[in-house]
Amino acid sequence: HLHSDSIDKDDSETAFSLPEQASDESEVQAEEDRIGDPRAYDHFMRGYMADTRGDFQEAADEYTEALSYDEESLTILQSLTSAQIRAGRYDDAVSTAENLLSRDPENMKVLTMIADIYAKLENNTRAIEIYQKMAQKDPRQPKLYWAMGILYTKLKKYSEAVSSIQEGIRLKPDSHMGYFFLGRVYSDQGTEKSLQRKAVKNYEKSIRLNPNFEQAYQALGEAYQALGETDKAIASYRELLQKINP
Repeated sequence: HLHSDSIDKDDSETAFSLPEQASDESEVQAEEDRIGDPRAYDHFMRGYMADTRGDFQEAADEYTEALSYDEESLTILQSLTSAQIRAGRYDDAVSTAENLLSRDPENMKVLTMIADIYAKLENNTRAIEIYQKMAQKDPRQPKLYWAMGILYTKLKKYSEAVSSIQEGIRLKPDSHMGYFFLGRVYSDQGTEKSLQRKAVKNYEKSIRLNPNFEQAYQALGEAYQALGETDKAIASYRELLQKINP
């Protein structure tokens, strides 16, 4: 089955594209310059410190308090959205992110956050709408098309899924991820042999591009099983085990 967090497996294990925290004193000072009310800044810094020690629930509470003193601060809204996501408060994060998006509708970082939240909540139609808006703004990002392809597959809109992922492959033909995602679209449609053959072809292409990509060996074995080609399935699983335990 497809998972939206697989989009970034070649780059990181992070499920969301979260905004970075301020990493040094100059960045923290810049935040103070953008937050006018000293009470808001005090709670913002309390939230920031909670963020740095991984207490995202407390961070979200402090950012919420900061927002009560400076409702117009995009900095606080963005930090609050991030903390709510990290704390697993996705419904709250949607509300905050939609508020932020209404004030800064062209911000790609905000669009990415809210699309990822909707995908996590399985509001796939809304997530696709936002990814489409992002693709219109920056049509050269293959991950946007792969993300839409995954979500179209979950909606069983397989034609749209194939077209979207193929566009991502066109933009980045040397990436193993695109072919893996395309294989998954064919695999997920059913056990019909013609579909499984297409899945096998794409998994094998993914493996050629990245011989260490474990997920592709697993998927390839499953596709061969669906085709009734047990020997090839076993060979793929053995390759997988060798990658896991060399």
